[in-house]
Amino acid sequence: LEDEPDYWQGATFVTVHGKAYSVATAKVESSEKGKLNLTKTSNYFWQDALDEDAWNYGYLTGHINAVNLPGEWTVKNNKLYIVSPSGETAQSLSVEMKARQLTVDLAERKFVHIVGIESFGGSARLYNSEMCVLNNLDMKYISHYTYSDDQRNGYIDDYLNRVADAPPARGEVGVYIGGRDNAVIHSKFDHSAGAGIYMTGLYGYIDDNIISNCGYMGSYVSGITVYNEPWRDKNEPKGGFSIYNNTVYNSGRYLFILQSIPEGVPYLPFEVAYNDFHDGSLNTLDTGNVYAYGVNAATEKRVSKIHGNYVYTTSSQFNPFSFGIYCDGNSHGIDVYNNVIFATKNDVGYTHGYVWRNNILSTCALRANSQLRNPEAGGAKGLVAEDFPKNKPFYAGSLQNIESYTANYNKTEESVTYYSADDGNRSGNITSSEDGGIKFTDTNAEITFEDVNLSEGKKNLVFYFGADRTKYPDILSVTLKNNLSEIVYELPLKTDARGVHEMDFADLKLDAEDGIYDIKLKLVRILGDTNFYGMSVTSNGRTISESRDGAEVLAIDYTRISKIGTASDAFAEPGFEDRTGYSYLGNTFPETMIVYKNVCIDEKVNTLNLAVGTSDTTSLNIKFRLGSPTAEPVAVYSGGAEGWNDRSQKQVPLTEELAAGIYDVYVEFAGNGYITSNFYSFGFSIENQ
Repeated sequence: LEDEPDYWQGATFVTVHGKAYSVATAKVESSEKGKLNLTKTSNYFWQDALDEDAWNYGYLTGHINAVNLPGEWTVKNNKLYIVSPSGETAQSLSVEMKARQLTVDLAERKFVHIVGIESFGGSARLYNSEMCVLNNLDMKYISHYTYSDDQRNGYIDDYLNRVADAPPARGEVGVYIGGRDNAVIHSKFDHSAGAGIYMTGLYGYIDDNIISNCGYMGSYVSGITVYNEPWRDKNEPKGGFSIYNNTVYNSGRYLFILQSIPEGVPYLPFEVAYNDFHDGSLNTLDTGNVYAYGVNAATEKRVSKIHGNYVYTTSSQFNPFSFGIYCDGNSHGIDVYNNVIFATKNDVGYTHGYVWRNNILSTCALRANSQLRNPEAGGAKGLVAEDFPKNKPFYAGSLQNIESYTANYNKTEESVTYYSADDGNRSGNITSSEDGGIKFTDTNAEITFEDVNLSEGKKNLVFYFGADRTKYPDILSVTLKNNLSEIVYELPLKTDARGVHEMDFADLKLDAEDGIYDIKLKLVRILGDTNFYGMSVTSNGRTISESRDGAEVLAIDYTRISKIGTASDAFAEPGFEDRTGYSYLGNTFPETMIVYKNVCIDEKVNTLNLAVGTSDTTSLNIKFRLGSPTAEPVAVYSGGAEGWNDRSQKQVPLTEELAAGIYDVYVEFAGNGYITSNFYSFGFSIENQ
C-alpha cells in the first residue's frame, strides 16, 4: 500500500478471508502504509481470519488511483474517468451506459407471454405476477455491483431492510420470479454479480435454460436461487417449483441454492431433475454445487426430489471443503437419488466427498447416487453407461444446443431385455396400480414371464418396484423353471423410498445354467405396501481372473452392495447411513446385518481382520457368516473399541480354515439394546496361530 495517508480512502475492498463462506466487501475509511481502516463491512464479513489461512486475499476497486490500464474506469464527483482502450482517443471513443435496470417488468401482471427478447445490461422481474412466461430470452449482464451490504440473501443496499421494495424484488440481483405459476423456458442468462434466476413464490417452472457466469460476486445469491419473501407470512404457501433440463455453470458459490429467511420456513415439495450443474464454488468455501439449508420441504405424504442430475467440478485453487450436493443443517424432506456426481481429473475440490448431509441437523435421504472419482476427462461427455445408477444412462442439461452424450454408451457390453408388468401372465388376486404397475394382494398371487433367455452371460435380474421405507419390506420369491431344473430365490424388497409410487430397484444375481426359463414371481411375505412395475435381464458385468492357487474368482473389492435387517426375517428399521469410507450404524436394532456379495478370497485364510469404532463404553458382538444369514459364524468379535475413530485392525481367529474362493459374507451386529458404531472394513489373512 502507498505511503501517502488516505491514498485509498473511499475505495471498495473486496476480499475472501476467514471462513470464506462468501466474498466480502467493505469501504476504506482511511489508509496508511501497510494498513486499511475499513467501514461498512458487508454482513457475514468472516472476521476470524488467521495469518496462515491460504485464502486470505483481496483487491481494491472503485477508486481513481486504481485506474491505470486501458479500459479501466471509475466515477468520481459525478464524472466518468476512463483510460481509453488501445487505439482509441477521447474523440473516437464511444461510451454506452445502462439506461434502466429492467428490460422486462411484469410486476403485478397476469397471463403475459414474452418471447424472443435480447438485452444487454438489464434484468427482468415478475413480482407478484401470475401465469406469466419468459420464453427464448437472451439476457447478458443482468446485474453488476462490487459492493454489497448483504452477501448472503441479496439485500445489497441494507441487509436488515428485507422488504418488497428491496433489491431482490426490484430485479437488481438477478431475474426475479415471484407470485405463482410463472415459467422461464428456453432462455439464456449470462453474467450476473448475483443470481441468474432469483425465484420465490408458488409453483414456479424453470425448464431448458442456460445460466452461465452468474454469482461472480461470490455470494449466496448465484445461479438458480430459491428464497422466500420474508415480508410475507412464513406459513403462506410457497415452493412446489419444478426445475428441469437446465445447464448451469461457472459460479463463485452455488449453482442451485434453496434457503429461507429465517430458517425453518416450510416449502411445498419441489423437484429438481435432469439438470447439468458444473463448475461451481469457484472462490468460496464450505459449499456445494447443489445446496439446501434451513428449509422444510415436505408434507406428510410427499417429499422433495433432487434426481437425475449431472453434478461435477467444484474446482478452485484453494477449496478444501466443497461437495457436489450438500444438504446442510436443518434441511428436511429432500430425497436425493439417481444423480451422477463426479470430479474430473483436473479437480481440486471434493476432498470430503460428493454427496453430504449434515447428519445431526438434516433429515434428507441420500440414495442410489453414482459418485465417481476421476473418470475420463471431458465432463459429462466422458460418461459411459457404467457410470450411471443401475447402468442406465440418461441425458441431463439444456436441450437448446444439445450435444450427444451417448457416444461412449456402446463401451458397455451389457445387453438388457426389459419386461413390463403387462408382459407377464397373471394368476390369483392381482390388481393394477394407478401408475402402470401391479399389486400382489396375497401370497397366492403370481406373475410368470415365459421363455426368458438366460444365455450369453445374462445372469442378472433387476426388479422395479415401489415400496415404503417406513414399513418392513416384503419378500419376493423368484422361481426359475425349465425342463431340466427349478431354482427358487427369495429377495427382500428393501428400499429407501417413502412411498409406493417412487420406483426403486432390486438386483438378483443368478447361478443358473444357460437356457430358456419361465420366471415366476410372487410375494411370500406381505407386511408392507409394494407395487411391481417390471423386470430386466442383464449381464452381470463382472470380470474373471485367476487366483494364485488356480481357483476362478471375481476381481472385485469388498463393496457392500445390499442391506437386510434381522437374520430371522423380522427386518429391522433402517439404521444404516453411507458415509465417506465407512458405514455408520446409528440406533439400529440388534441382529442387523450388512451383506457383501461375491467376496474374493484368493488364498487360504485363517484370520479375520476387522476395523470398527464405537464409544469407549459400548461392547460389540459382531458375527461373520458365510453363504447364509443363518449359517454358523466363522468368526465372532466380542469387545469394544478405543473411540469412534478407532481404525486399528482387530484380529479374530476363524473357526476353520477357509479355502480360496468366492463367498457371500453376512456381517451381523448382535447384542442387547441399540447398537451405535462406525464400521470401517474387514478382510481375511493367513496368520501363524
